Amino acid sequence: MSDEEVATAESLLAEYERLEQAHAEADELPEEVDDRLGEIETALVALDDRPVKHDPEEIARAGVFISIDSSGALRVERGYVRPEDEPAVPQSEPTPDRADSDNVEAGTVEHVDAVGSDSVADDDPEEDDGPRAIPDRLMTELTAYRTLALRDALAQDPDVAHLAALHALCLKLFYRYTTESCLEVDVKSVAFGSQAPGLNDTAIAKAVDERHRRWSEQLPREAGDLCRS
Repeated sequence: MSDEEVATAESLLAEYERLEQAHAEADELPEEVDDRLGEIETALVALDDRPVKHDPEEIARAGVFISIDSSGALRVERGYVRPEDEPAVPQSEPTPDRADSDNVEAGTVEHVDAVGSDSVADDDPEEDDGPRAIPDRLMTELTAYRTLALRDALAQDPDVAHLAALHALCLKLFYRYTTESCLEVDVKSVAFGSQAPGLNDTAIAKAVDERHRRWSEQLPREAGDLCRS
């Protein structure tokens, strides 16, 4: 934002806080105050909701990602800079130690073995930073593409889709706190003892519990083994 827009935003925020504090204890805001607060909120959103404006120097070294979105329209994402195009950070000159400065002025600097210094420096292996982490934004996009591809592949194979849904349902019913499935299928087992006292002691409730117990005994103990059984 320009300096004028920044000043406008700060003035609107100050007015908003002043109005809120003045009517903090009121059960209901006066109509004119409520309208003014709404106008301020709209003005602040308009100041904040705007396209990103890049610095001309950044535009000169930056690039864009061009792709096709799911509807077939062109998608352009701006503001990306390759690591090799980042401007070099200027290195500051090392400042001499105070004691060394005093020795230089006094003419008592001792000779330092340069060969020894170089050998010490050479003995230090270069640190290996390892592979760079994938940026969060790129990881989010890759995950979305993967999820969409899995969804399409699953829909084209009804047998696999049936088994995947059955697997997710069994995990929900017979195992607790497990993340062995990538499907978000929700199933609930509701008890009715509180709504109808004595219902859990009926023959129907006992039959349901017995059936659940028998199935539980036939399933593997660990949730991770369920997909292989």
